[in-house]
Amino acid sequence: MISKDESGSNFIKHLAADLYNICNSTLFKSFGGMVPLLDLFYFYNKKRQMELVSPEELLEACGHFERMGYKARLVSYPNNIKMIE
Repeated sequence: MISKDESGSNFIKHLAADLYNICNSTLFKSFGGMVPLLDLFYFYNKKRQMELVSPEELLEACGHFERMGYKARLVSYPNNIKMIE
């Protein structure tokens, strides 16, 4: 787990890498290739226990997946549900 103090201005990029690794290694298998953003938020912060990330930080980090070359993307559905697929 990364902290804001350790990564400084690169916090969001490091957070994106950390989130993608969790999705790819665990959550995609559990959720069938799609992870609701709310579930990722709860799972990630439960794992961190300290220095929790905000919903805004999580959303911004997930928005970097495609730009960083990861095989995942943030998708918004009409009913305002956001998923990682």
